[in-house]
Amino acid sequence: PFVSTIAVNFEHLSEFDQDLADAVEGEAVRFEPYLRRAAREFVLARHPELDSDGNGGPSSDDRSGVTTYFVAIHNMREVLPVRSLRTGTIGRLSSISGTVTRTSDVRPELLVGSFRCGKCGLVAPDV
Repeated sequence: PFVSTIAVNFEHLSEFDQDLADAVEGEAVRFEPYLRRAAREFVLARHPELDSDGNGGPSSDDRSGVTTYFVAIHNMREVLPVRSLRTGTIGRLSSISGTVTRTSDVRPELLVGSFRCGKCGLVAPDV
């Protein structure tokens, strides 16, 4: 699927509806699907030619248009330093700031595996 992102200024959201802004900031994960649907409706209301099937969704044979919209919220009230992140920020919409001092490759994590003994051939499944 083709995706597009719509940038939303948090200050504008706060000016429009403070209760909505507080709810989105406090429970971002819960509101994310609704924000995506609202972004799609917003775009299609202004550009109906982007609607592939006329029913608010893409047709199965048309892959030229955007099928998924995401919302990127910027200009949050507070920018947190990376070191101040705690479990209380899980699920909340947060803006963070920090300096990258070192990077490394992403290594895959083995969740389930089976191992065979090189001497006797015994298999230890689901380790």
